[in-house]
Amino acid sequence: MEENNLNRERESESIDIKVLVEKFITRWRWFAVSVPLCLVIALLICQSRVPIYNVTGKVMISDSKKGELGTNVMMKELGLAAADMFVENEIVELQSKNLMREVVEELDLNVRYVREGFLRDRELYNDSPVKVLVDNPGEIRDTSFHVLLDTANLVILMNLDGEKMWSGHYSESVPMGDYNLSIEPNRKVTSKEKIRVDLSSFRKTTDVFSKNLNVQILVKNTNSVLVSLKDAVPARGIAVITPLSSGITRTVSITRGSCQRRRWSSSTSGWT
Repeated sequence: MEENNLNRERESESIDIKVLVEKFITRWRWFAVSVPLCLVIALLICQSRVPIYNVTGKVMISDSKKGELGTNVMMKELGLAAADMFVENEIVELQSKNLMREVVEELDLNVRYVREGFLRDRELYNDSPVKVLVDNPGEIRDTSFHVLLDTANLVILMNLDGEKMWSGHYSESVPMGDYNLSIEPNRKVTSKEKIRVDLSSFRKTTDVFSKNLNVQILVKNTNSVLVSLKDAVPARGIAVITPLSSGITRTVSITRGSCQRRRWSSSTSGWT
């Protein structure tokens, strides 16, 4: 009796497999089309996302006041390590928004240059054909516009709706309300180019970079700390970390996160 039941189960399983295989065979055209289509969609999604790089710097912090006897004795009486306290204080200083704002102002990080593309936009940073100078950068409010260039040194500014805002030549003053700006050449233009310029306030830009900055002790009970910054442009990440650790021994490395990807919106509203 049990053998008969087992035989029946085996027969039913074999029948089910045959039916399933027959269904696949009769619909092979759907599989032939859907598999390549899914691969193409996945490739387009990957190409449309902006990769985020993790720029890290190993920093050795030296305590110039390490020889002060009174401080070390006091720390020992309190049960605290003077070196640890000093390193923690330096970490707080490196993460301070005041220090980051100084870096933002020094490097003009509130001005971004973007070449728009079909699948994704590419931020140019130092590779931009132009550089925007602002006479009163503290008054900048979030705004974006296109800069059209040609080989005749003619410069045209247009808003995102395609309406002309201004036309002229390099180094001429462009009124923007509470401040004026000028478009300066950064390299020779060999053909017509269209660049999007995103201007943000110092405060907003500082908040964005501070959010992506991380400082932590590299090895316990040492003066080594690891400074890391997530950014879509590795060169800019290095430029930010370098002044943060100015005067301190450091090494900088770049790694690309394969899974950590974010996109910078065209309206400069921040990371999305």
